[in-house]
Amino acid sequence: MSYVKVSAIATMSLFLLAAGFVSGARQMYLMAMVIALLPAVSRMVAYLSLQGLTAERELPAIAWAGQPVSIRLRVSARGAWPRLGLMVTETDPRLKAEETVFDILPGQTPVVEYAVTAWVRGVYNLETVTLSLYDPLGIARICRTVEASGRLVVYPVPEKAQAVLGGGVDRGASYDVVTAAGRGSGTDFQSVRPYVPGDPLRRMHWKTLARTGRFHVLEFDEPHMLSLTLVLDCYALPEVVEAQKRLQDELASHAVLGSEDGERPWRPISEFEVLIRAAASVAADAIGRGALVQLLCTSRVGAEAHLGRGTEQLFRILEALAVAEPEGGQRLSEALDSFQSSITSTGAAILFTCDPDTAVAERIALYRFYGLRSVLVMPSSTPLRDGELTWVPADWINTSPERGRLAEQVLMAGGTTVAAGLNADGSLSMIPVEPEHVCARD
Repeated sequence: MSYVKVSAIATMSLFLLAAGFVSGARQMYLMAMVIALLPAVSRMVAYLSLQGLTAERELPAIAWAGQPVSIRLRVSARGAWPRLGLMVTETDPRLKAEETVFDILPGQTPVVEYAVTAWVRGVYNLETVTLSLYDPLGIARICRTVEASGRLVVYPVPEKAQAVLGGGVDRGASYDVVTAAGRGSGTDFQSVRPYVPGDPLRRMHWKTLARTGRFHVLEFDEPHMLSLTLVLDCYALPEVVEAQKRLQDELASHAVLGSEDGERPWRPISEFEVLIRAAASVAADAIGRGALVQLLCTSRVGAEAHLGRGTEQLFRILEALAVAEPEGGQRLSEALDSFQSSITSTGAAILFTCDPDTAVAERIALYRFYGLRSVLVMPSSTPLRDGELTWVPADWINTSPERGRLAEQVLMAGGTTVAAGLNADGSLSMIPVEPEHVCARD
């Protein structure tokens, strides 16, 4: 449209110049000059309308990844003339913002409300906002960046933390990570059941063993007061740091490009973000069951949430996960030594890591000695195909044999290994790794 308008103005100016040349009427030259200057004058009017503007943000207390949230912007202007047709949008390219049109009349300070979407959790330090308008002729759009600082903390969205039993066997049921970590850890006796690898030896029922010759353990009701320790590994593994940097670059480029139907064409993800989503989901599931949960982080400036329960505790954990980044200098096995007293004060430990640190298996064996159940959650580097579990050994054997070895050692130490990955629709799945998975690489 702007090309048509400029072409029409240029054609009219040339026509007046030609008419003046043929007729000798010099006033035609003046009219041609006035018309030719119209785009520049119109652009100058738009530029002056954007001067003297100030803005102040009102950010929401809570924002969720992938979900729109409303931001309020108070805009004021100096001068006694109106500003009509102003548009506001976010300067940060990682945010997808709805474009909102508003007017500023003399003596008024409007409050503009618009929606933004952050596709990935994290801390967004917003410094400026972009105000723009079209010139009176509608030829050009003039933009101006205005300072409007604010800190937007985007929480990860908890999902259903269910882990489907794999290994090619139809068990006719499913269980989740919280149940795997706290199974049989209650205080009310329920029954005696056959021993399975990973059960604490202190729950061995020796009378049944003497009578039958087979190992059995005491089974307790699922605890209403189950206590869990979640440990997030934020060790700055070079490939993890690089993946996070690449994720931010992709977020910026895709947020700018967008798509024709207004929806994001693709949502980038990294292995560390998969762990964050898994930890948020497990925390929400455990707290929903009335459990006491604490979050420990291995980074120096890490996220942390002390032992607690209830909705407030869940939000403390989610906020800690929102600010967590792979920037720690201590590997998970070293951090577990310093966390030992905190972890052993609870009934189970769930470890989330991208680092195939085989020394972790030794700590899990120690936790088993203390009677704790341990679950190690590692991310999958390839997409999960719905209903097919064969991706677990293929993924870890072909792309990360170190993770396969760690999973095998964890199983031997009496712990449980879970692979966290994304389905084709972007939802989270958590699948326990069976012994045949890790043994298949031999």
